[in-house]
Amino acid sequence: MKLLTQNLQKEIKKLHSSQGRKKSQYYIVEGLRCCQEALARLPSPEIAAILVTEKSDSYEYSPDKKYIISEKDLNELSQTQNPQGVLILAKKRSFEKLKFSDDFVLVLDRIQDPGNIGTILRTAIAVGLKEIVLINGTVDPFNPKAIRAGMGAQFSLSFDYFDNLKQLKDSAKLKDHKVWLTTPHEGVSCYDSSFKLEKSILVFGEEANGIQDFSVGEKTMIPTLSDIESLNVAQAATIYLFEGLRQKLIKQ
Repeated sequence: MKLLTQNLQKEIKKLHSSQGRKKSQYYIVEGLRCCQEALARLPSPEIAAILVTEKSDSYEYSPDKKYIISEKDLNELSQTQNPQGVLILAKKRSFEKLKFSDDFVLVLDRIQDPGNIGTILRTAIAVGLKEIVLINGTVDPFNPKAIRAGMGAQFSLSFDYFDNLKQLKDSAKLKDHKVWLTTPHEGVSCYDSSFKLEKSILVFGEEANGIQDFSVGEKTMIPTLSDIESLNVAQAATIYLFEGLRQKLIKQ
């Protein structure tokens, strides 16, 4: 057990701003469930510090990384209204070259909302995906709001960034993969017999403007029975990802 230092406090407070998060080698995990996921799934060297109130202390928290702090100090360092007595400072991992070993490749093209990306990542875990491609300009998947929305799904996934969809499509391992480009109302229905996700690339675009480049693949959409403008990208991703799981289970 250690005492909270001013340097550690300053480091955590830097992470309250987007600029601070970009410059820092750390990120914050908040909430009991997310912290439990971090401790269970992250390698020990990635856990830099565990800040916990005396009331919330547990034998699960490594003594050499644990700082007992007051509830007042925790509330000042937290970015949530109810920090649940624990906060973890974790080291950012290096993004790695993906193996592309999943049934299909999930691509997020400049998704901006951390809540959306967190929800999508949680769904990706549920259908068995292990790798996620991010196009440059996509929100940081380790943004605190994204971690909370994903309930720590990030800790079980591998990520890599690409400049654009063409660069991804030209990857040696993906040249034979069909590219499906999701849209609100155009293209092949995700329930059509010709829509197959196995050995394909499935792309979801930015909330406001959609996918940046439609020249690299074929459009697909979710049929609806009303004239709503479109589904939220996280809702749409859930439908597509579970359609992929359905296709896989039928083949087994």
